[in-house]
Amino acid sequence: MSSIKQIKIWLILLSLMSVVFVSCNNKPLEETSSQPSEETSSQPSEETSSQLSEETSSQPSEETSSQPSEATSSQPSEATSSQPSEATSNLKSEQTENAQPIVSAGRLVSGYDMGVNTSGGRTDWVKMEDENSQCMAYPGNQSWGAVFITRGKPTPQPRSSQDLSQYQTLSLELRGAKGGESVLIGLKDNTDPDDGSETKIPVSNLTTDWKTFTIPLSKFDTADLSKLYVVTEFVFTANPQTVCFRNIEYLP
Repeated sequence: MSSIKQIKIWLILLSLMSVVFVSCNNKPLEETSSQPSEETSSQPSEETSSQLSEETSSQPSEETSSQPSEATSSQPSEATSSQPSEATSNLKSEQTENAQPIVSAGRLVSGYDMGVNTSGGRTDWVKMEDENSQCMAYPGNQSWGAVFITRGKPTPQPRSSQDLSQYQTLSLELRGAKGGESVLIGLKDNTDPDDGSETKIPVSNLTTDWKTFTIPLSKFDTADLSKLYVVTEFVFTANPQTVCFRNIEYLP
């Protein structure tokens, strides 16, 4: 019986020692898992990493968001600024306000008259085309034809005149009936002879659309701008053709 008791006591002691051994071994493992190394704590888990990545992609850095590339910038460059257009528009508006109209919407402005003639004495080839324009249907079998707008009525000398020396440009709005027409433009002062010796500037290749032609007054070197009598002259020398005019004015 005593040997059996001794065996039981030894088994109990062995069991207690096993429990103590296991307890001692488990304790260091808990400390290790609850206190990760600096290397492990500095590397976030995959879930944390994906959250940070999502936040970074949805919130671009200040440099990227506030400094757009030149191609995607919404601010136009100086080259495409609308300021020059506005300045040009203001200049044209100023010129129009200070202009001296001769013909407006196909009608002579008060104080002006018009004469028509050809080498054969034809005077029946100018008429109102519509409410806003007149057309000159130069006839055939003529060596020349002329339509001249005068200050006052067309008369032999002495003639009336107008001082237009403060202006720089003659502006004419013209079109052709078929396209390809040409006409000579002249000016005469009140002492110029009626022999065709005045300076004439050609306007060629008209189209069927209205187009504005501008001629520097300095080109009419035989006319004294301070005493103009014929303020606009159309001279034809080619084959029969039709040219229409709508607005004529002197610009500063």
